[in-house]
Amino acid sequence: MVQAAYRSGSKNTANSARMLGREVFAVPGAWSDRASQGTNAMIQEGLAKPFQLGKEILFEDSSVRRRVLDAMRDGKRGVEEIAAESGLTVSEVLVELKQVQRERLPVPDSMFIRS
Repeated sequence: MVQAAYRSGSKNTANSARMLGREVFAVPGAWSDRASQGTNAMIQEGLAKPFQLGKEILFEDSSVRRRVLDAMRDGKRGVEEIAAESGLTVSEVLVELKQVQRERLPVPDSMFIRS
């Protein structure tokens, strides 16, 4: 959210996004600015994270990534094992593992991803 008046309906939008598992960011502003009162309130109430220019946004893991990584933490190493443990398809697991690899995130030493 870039700007939102206090009673603009933006909180409803932020709540809907959070229910869909999306992160919400808001640009903080002066409390005297009516167009920033809603975003400031969302930050204060924990509905949104503050966004600051020049700061990199680190997105939280998606629910798919969380399920894959949880299965790996439980000792599952093969793609088929991860799929069975996580309830995802082998294809979904492969896509997520390749994304993890592209982002250079740590994976257990015994895990390998076929190209």
